Amino acid sequence: MAYTPTKKLAEKRKKVMFQRLIVSVISVVCIVGSIIFIFHQPNFRIDTIRVTGAVSLSESEVKGVVEKVLTGSYLYVIPRNNTLFYPKQEIVSILHGTFLKILSVEIKRDGLRGVSISVQERSPYALWCGSHVTVSSLDNAKCYFIDSLGLVYAESPVFSNDVYMHYYGGAIGNGNILGAHYLPVVDFRNLDQFVRTLVSVGVETKHIRVYDGDVDMYVLGKADLSPTVLRFSITQPYTKSLSAFNTFISDQTASSTIQKYLASVEYLDFRFGNKIYSKPRK
Repeated sequence: MAYTPTKKLAEKRKKVMFQRLIVSVISVVCIVGSIIFIFHQPNFRIDTIRVTGAVSLSESEVKGVVEKVLTGSYLYVIPRNNTLFYPKQEIVSILHGTFLKILSVEIKRDGLRGVSISVQERSPYALWCGSHVTVSSLDNAKCYFIDSLGLVYAESPVFSNDVYMHYYGGAIGNGNILGAHYLPVVDFRNLDQFVRTLVSVGVETKHIRVYDGDVDMYVLGKADLSPTVLRFSITQPYTKSLSAFNTFISDQTASSTIQKYLASVEYLDFRFGNKIYSKPRK
C-alpha cells in the first residue's frame, strides 16, 4: 500500500521529534554531568573548618564531628562538603546532640573553600549533687554542672569551697543524668530566685533539696553542729513563703542576727501558712 503525503509527513515529524528528544536528553545529561563535575572540583569543596568560642571543648573534637557530617554525597551525586550545598542545619543539630556543653552554634562560609563555626558553651550556674543529702555529702558529693535553665550538662570537678549553689533531688531520675532538667525551666528559675533572695537577707545556704513537693535549705553553722534545715512547700507561692519568713525572722532577731538565731534551731518549717514550726537545739 502506497504512503500518502499525509502519512509521510507524520512519519517525518515523528522522526524529527525523536531526534530532538535524543538531542535534549544528551544535552541534559551533558549539562548535569558538567554541573556534577564542577561540584566535585576542589575549588567548590570545603577543606578548611575553623572553630571559635570553644573553651572546655577542644577544637579538634568539634572539627571531627563536622568532618564526619561532611563525608559522602547526596544520592551519590553531589558531595556533602560542597560549599553551596553543605548541610548547615544538620551540622548545628548534630553538634547540639553530641556536645551538651554547647549552648548555641553559628555557621558561616569562610571564603570559597572554608566554613567558620562559632560555638557558645553553657556557663556553670549551679551544681546538682545527687538525690539525697547527708552531712558528709555536703562536702564530698559527686556533682554535675547546671546551667541557668536548670539543665545538667557536665560532670564538675571537686571544689575546695562552695563556689556554686548545690541542688539535690528534683525531677532527675536514676537514668541519664546528663541532659536532664533539674526542674521545668520556669520552676527552676523561680526556686533559684527565691533561694538567692533569702541569701541576700542573710540566710547562709548553699545546699537545697527538692523532694515530694517540698524544698529543704541547709544552713551550715559551726563545724560541730548539724545544718539547720529551712523547709518550704514548692506548691506554695514563693512570695508568700518569703513574706512568712521575713515576718517570723524579724520577730526572732530583734536582739540577735539571722545567723545566730538559725544556729540555735534544728529546723524551721514554713509549709503551713502563718503557722511556723521550729525545733530548738538541745
